[in-house]
Amino acid sequence: MISAGRTVASVCSLRPMTRGVSAFIPVLLCVLLVSAGPADAAPRAGGCAGADKTISSLRTGEIRAAILCVINENRGAKKVKRNAKLQKAAQRHTRVMERHNLLCHQCPGEPTLIERVKRTGYSSTLQVGEVIIKTITGTSPRNIVKAWMASPPHAKEIRRRIYKHAGVGVVVKNGFVWATTVFGRP
Repeated sequence: MISAGRTVASVCSLRPMTRGVSAFIPVLLCVLLVSAGPADAAPRAGGCAGADKTISSLRTGEIRAAILCVINENRGAKKVKRNAKLQKAAQRHTRVMERHNLLCHQCPGEPTLIERVKRTGYSSTLQVGEVIIKTITGTSPRNIVKAWMASPPHAKEIRRRIYKHAGVGVVVKNGFVWATTVFGRP
């Protein structure tokens, strides 16, 4: 966790991830919490285009939009708006994770989340957060968010009411989908 000058380590394996995946263990995930805030929104049912389709049947932009839509369903009244700069930070990090085959908030030699967001020109880096995942392409955007929401630290981060913006990065390659959502408040 990183918050206004304090740093608490996020557990993350630096060993390359195995390529094999069990059919019933499709999700590997990790969360980095940055800043603090209440987390008490309830999910709502809604119509998010492409959210229930398999990742392999969607284009990257459709995956991003569906993930963000389902995140907003889970945030209740405090929706986040897509932000191109946060999306750029999320996409860059997702590519780095995929290239290194590491599900990690900071891969070896990579800048911190705050520095990655700063480099995009986003107006504030004091209140940012990130959730990441690697799973199989047979899953859906909704199931990606469900996996995050089934993990209390992920759900808490997604529901932080302080966030106003978010950006989603996605890489689909070799039967896997890597995704990062970066949240921020200007």
